[in-house]
Parts: sequence; C-alpha cells; structure tokens
Amino acid sequence: MSITIYTDGSSLGNPGPGGWAALIIKDGKVVKLSGNEPDTTNNRMELLAVIKAFAWVKKNFKNPPAITVKSDSNLVIKTMTEDWKIKKNVDLWNQLSKFVDFTIKWVWVKGHAKNKYNNLCDEMAREQASKIIPTPTRSNHKTEDFFCTKCNKSAKGVLTQKTEAGPIRVDCEHCGKYIKFAEKTKENLSKIKNPRKTLF
Repeated sequence: MSITIYTDGSSLGNPGPGGWAALIIKDGKVVKLSGNEPDTTNNRMELLAVIKAFAWVKKNFKNPPAITVKSDSNLVIKTMTEDWKIKKNVDLWNQLSKFVDFTIKWVWVKGHAKNKYNNLCDEMAREQASKIIPTPTRSNHKTEDFFCTKCNKSAKGVLTQKTEAGPIRVDCEHCGKYIKFAEKTKENLSKIKNPRKTLF
C-alpha cells in the first residue's frame, strides 16, 4: 500500500498573497487539499503544502503507508535528498521534521510540463492566492519611480504597511507587486498616515 502526493505553492508578490495545494492519490482516488495566507512567500507555500498533506495522512491512517512526494520545488526536494542547508522558514522545516515516522520518497518533477497532477496543483495554488485581495490597513502614499518587473516598466511606488507591527513595503501602483522594503523610519510612517506628504 502506498500513496503519491503532489504539492505546489504560489505567491503573488513574494512576499504577498499566497496559496498552497496538495493532491493525495491512493488506489486511483484523489483527495484535494488547498489553502491560502495573506502575506507569505512562494517557498513557505511550497513547504506548507507538504506539511498539510502529511498531516492529512497522519490523521486518516493509523499506520501511514509509504509515501512518494512529487514536487517542482528544488528547495523542498533537494533539502530533503541532498541536505541543502536550511537558512529560512525554520518554523516550517521544524513542523515537517515531526513526520519522521513516515517512509518517504522525494521526487522532483518539472513544473509547467505535461504532468496533469502537477499542473492541477499549480492551478489550485494560484487560485487560492488570487482569492486574497490585499487590504493594507495603511497605504496609498506614492513614492518616486521604480522599475516593476511584472509590468516591465517604470511605475510609481506605493508605501504600504499591512499591520502597525509589519514592515513597510514599496508596491507597484499598477499591479500591486512588491518591489522592495522601505526603512521603518518616523518619516515613512508619517507619510503612510498622511498621504499628502512627499517621500523625499
């Protein structure tokens, strides 16, 4: 008895709204899992997809069967098979390490290729990410021109801060894509509160 799990993660902005998805396949039956987070990264969503899938297996099987995980994430697969050094998202790697009793085979698959399950995972993750409409609590102060890689052109940046404790971001005024972080200075905080002020 064995299970095949396909996983994928997506983030709009990286960091930005993100989604994760997992397909659990056993005896020809497919279980679909997915979810999202408002402010995350692609790598966190890739990891969370695996964690959520493993949690489902542990909940539904008294004696978990052998598992083959198929993912297009080099980070996930090579960290587990080639001992890549863990530098970020330590909290999620620690969660993943709790499933040490599982028998797991890790397999990398090419993304956006002719693999229907991998493509379905990708679609599900992107759909979850797109469900979240960014709603910064404090925003709309335009800064100087920046180059947006998504729009592929110069654009005004918009200072945003999703929570009072969160970082200050510079996002593209057109697509909302993250461009860079801004320093959390009194001046920048003041400009978010008072959009009539100029950045420089």
